[in-house]
Amino acid sequence: MTNHSYAWRRLLIVSVALPLLCLPAMCWAANCAQSELTPRNKLDDILPYFEQYAQQAMREWRVPGMAIAIVKDNKVVYLKGFGKRDYVDGGIVDENTVFQIGSIAKGFSTVLLAQLVDTDELKWQHPVRRYLPSFTLYDDWISKHFSIEDLLTQRSGLPPYAGFYYVMLGANRSEAIHALRYLEPVSEFRDNFSYQNILYLVAAAIAEKLTGQTWETLIQEKLFTPLNMHNASTNLSGLLNHDNTSSLHRVQKGKITRIKGNWPYHQWVYTFAPATGINASAADLAQWLILHTNQGKYGDKQLVSAQQLNYMHSPKNHVNGGADKNTFYGLSWFYQQAHPCPIIWHGGQTSGSRSIMAFIPQEKLGIVVLTNLRGNRLPAALAMRFFDQYYGTPPKPWSKGMLRLQKKKEERRAEARDKRKIQTQLHSAPLKLPLKAYTGQYYNPVYGVTRITLKDNKLHLIIGPKKASIELHPVSTKLFTMQWPKIENYTTRILFVMDKQNDIKGMVVEKFAKEAGGKFVRIKE
Repeated sequence: MTNHSYAWRRLLIVSVALPLLCLPAMCWAANCAQSELTPRNKLDDILPYFEQYAQQAMREWRVPGMAIAIVKDNKVVYLKGFGKRDYVDGGIVDENTVFQIGSIAKGFSTVLLAQLVDTDELKWQHPVRRYLPSFTLYDDWISKHFSIEDLLTQRSGLPPYAGFYYVMLGANRSEAIHALRYLEPVSEFRDNFSYQNILYLVAAAIAEKLTGQTWETLIQEKLFTPLNMHNASTNLSGLLNHDNTSSLHRVQKGKITRIKGNWPYHQWVYTFAPATGINASAADLAQWLILHTNQGKYGDKQLVSAQQLNYMHSPKNHVNGGADKNTFYGLSWFYQQAHPCPIIWHGGQTSGSRSIMAFIPQEKLGIVVLTNLRGNRLPAALAMRFFDQYYGTPPKPWSKGMLRLQKKKEERRAEARDKRKIQTQLHSAPLKLPLKAYTGQYYNPVYGVTRITLKDNKLHLIIGPKKASIELHPVSTKLFTMQWPKIENYTTRILFVMDKQNDIKGMVVEKFAKEAGGKFVRIKE
């Protein structure tokens, strides 16, 4: 196995964990020798075989629709769509079909800040409080020393994805930023990789304060318009109302299902927009690729300096875990050590899409793969396959290998769910208290005051800024379960805390453990 294949095998392992995941500066651009930059296979020769592989892999993954863009030397050399925009209603995917791109959006927010660094309006090492004095984390010392760079390098020490459910339940950006002060760290500051989205809301707030414009306006005026990204947008209506948009899909009980436009949880993607909420086509993202593979220049415009773009791409934070230590996180980009050149990449996943953007700046070469199915790893497999073919690496069954891993992971998840279900059933016992005894107000620092109400002889948890109502199901006097409506497998357990007299003092919600321990204290009416 070549060094290049081995490094990409590491990417395979890492991509199984987060929405495609993570890197101290070491041999970054310097390890790409000029003599090695001529591939053994020409693009014209490999692209037909790559397309054939992509189509077969797409069928194996049961992905409804996909779009691919490839750039080389500031030109779009491949741009094509495959399959259906909608698994039920059909519609052909083409190069202009709009997809949610998930966390690939993080790079857009970081370029906005890099432009401000170019104009000396901020510096990466400046503390966040220099721009947002109210910025507060759980630890006061960390709050004072937390830098702009810390916002973008996933090294905060906070629990991964903490605050996600708060936003899903309707919290806006200001409320999510305020909640940071209640999120207790799980590792040392700047010591580990821990994936977070809320910190990108802070980064966007800084850009907004320095410019006096909204993040959405800045993205449009500073990036979408000059890059000719004509189909790109930053809100739900931009996805749902586009005349060539891809539906969102997920797998439920082994079947592919479409997420309808009236699904109540769509908005989380766009509340987190600076981290996850951009809609774009493959044609749009081909232009974004050109910017990153051409040292920040697009046409005759230098949109961001080469110095700042290279700084974004360079490794800053090591990925936690793994036998070989060759994957890092920069400023919103993963840095993958590979032979002959390092590969810069980021993946994205939303409620119904999965994507990847990967490129080699020294080659001026990059690829984007967009799909309209959550949970598939086809984008990563195709990126691996493409770079292997480009460098003449002997073919590896990336797609089949990742599909095997995916199936094993799904089997383990199903086993874990069954085990938890059995354990819950073993605790089943008659209630010793009337349902009315559980009603009242409960307080959590993140979620604020919540209520448990009784209606039609059933308990309901009323929670979040939009007062979502979630039905509770008793297992025993202390143990209940709740199933979020319209989301499969979002069942969680609630443990009620009681004194010796069986007076209820509070509850612990398992799913919210990252937010103040998921503890809710009962308060008097």
